[in-house]
Amino acid sequence: MKYLFLLLFFFVFQGKSFAQNKSLQFDEKEIPQLLLKAGTSEKLIFVDVTAVWCVPCKKLEITVFQDSLVATFFNKNFIIKKFDLDATRNDSVSNWIKNNTTGVPAFYFLDKEGNIILIDGGLKSNSEFIQMGQKALANKNLTSVLKQLDFKYPEMKNNKAFLENYMTLRKQAGKKNSDILNGYLSLIPKKDLLKDSVINIIIEYEDKIDGEGYKIITSYENTFYVKMHTKEPMMGYNMYVAALDIISSTASNALRIKDRGLLNKSLIENMRVLENKDKAKMQNEAMIKMFENSTKVN
Repeated sequence: MKYLFLLLFFFVFQGKSFAQNKSLQFDEKEIPQLLLKAGTSEKLIFVDVTAVWCVPCKKLEITVFQDSLVATFFNKNFIIKKFDLDATRNDSVSNWIKNNTTGVPAFYFLDKEGNIILIDGGLKSNSEFIQMGQKALANKNLTSVLKQLDFKYPEMKNNKAFLENYMTLRKQAGKKNSDILNGYLSLIPKKDLLKDSVINIIIEYEDKIDGEGYKIITSYENTFYVKMHTKEPMMGYNMYVAALDIISSTASNALRIKDRGLLNKSLIENMRVLENKDKAKMQNEAMIKMFENSTKVN
């Protein structure tokens, strides 16, 4: 009877443990408190940025987040935070996430000091979600690595291989790359600027509306040339989407910092680049209205 009781206890306990790992276990605390927890646990913080109106977010919640393998891996390795994009928060890390998130679902991995070591997003499969987590764990020391590269940058800024790796790691940490990309492009012979490999780098790392890369991918002559000579069928479309993303993020930043000059620049570019001019006009009018409402004195 004693052994039967122990056996029953074992299965109940194991069943409870397994059930706990059937879905992601979210911590209700805010990010400042989670950073303290990360400091003692040595775990990374995984921030799932969502919104009540986000359909892909709901799909993730009822599929990937309920997978036992995904849940076991994430519950073991991360402190997990659900972050409502529309909620109001006051700490600097939360505000940075809110201001720099242009679409949901978005995923941020933070170290114990609040440094971002990986940004990702979008609808993913179970295996892709685990691979993302594994990449974050592999990047655990990204902050210290970047500090070393920051120190080396002045003497290595003419080394293309260094710059490519530097921009990759900076992007993973949520840092802007346009200024570094400008220097990288200055090392490329003019005749090679429209090669597929260079255009892909511009698409990956350009983030400013006045960056040299942006000018290259939005030039009518350049886009026509690429469409005629590219080996990648989607290259022209990818250039177009990348340009619109830069315009959109610039406009969002202008609204955030209440910079009318920057907003005007993004509106001009939106009208120039977006193929559907009626849609561009509607978007511009909406952005102007949002800006005016945000600057009204109560």
